[in-house]
Amino acid sequence: MGDPIEIQAIESPEEAESSSKIIPCIEPAGAPPVQEVSPGQVDARAGRAAHDYLIHAIDLALAGRIDAITTLPLNKEALSLGGIAHPGHTEILAERCGTPDHAMMLY
Repeated sequence: MGDPIEIQAIESPEEAESSSKIIPCIEPAGAPPVQEVSPGQVDARAGRAAHDYLIHAIDLALAGRIDAITTLPLNKEALSLGGIAHPGHTEILAERCGTPDHAMMLY
């Protein structure tokens, strides 16, 4: 088994350092704390936090401060419990980017 991966809290993407052992993480201002959310449990805080993290990533990309966004599946029930009207990434990305005509493609 290899060395453990470390999570590094950073304030801006410019602070991130390229490393195979460190994952830089920016916590958006106002995002709900998720430290108390049990893994594998549907929770409104996790749904709201997932949305807030995605919105922050989109804004950083639109500002040219990051080059890409990589996501994992969002729990649609948690998003709904967190007060998010959109069912998933596609609709959130489209709205935030001002794109009325959109579709999802799996590759």
